[in-house]
Amino acid sequence: MRPRLPRKIPAAFSFAPELARQDAWGWLEELSASRARLSTQCALRPDERLFLDFSIGNRRLGPGAARVSLAEKGEDGFFRAELAFTDEVFKRELSRAILRMLAATA
Repeated sequence: MRPRLPRKIPAAFSFAPELARQDAWGWLEELSASRARLSTQCALRPDERLFLDFSIGNRRLGPGAARVSLAEKGEDGFFRAELAFTDEVFKRELSRAILRMLAATA
């Protein structure tokens, strides 16, 4: 059996203060060191920037800057958004956390 990250990692996210948008939360359905797929009830639009906070195992990560590359509203009312992480330091930290988690479950 291949080691895997947990499915549906809870994540909080916020927006730049000048956007005056309320913080929200959702589920990370897919996660890699450079990208993520987020499911949320919060309306998101392509090219929007946000800051994600979440935990992998016992390691809290964030805020990690990301850009929405694709956002679609599903029939269930949830938005599915493809995110690209834009902070290189955060991407390296996330990569290390993912590798530690996978090594621990192997």
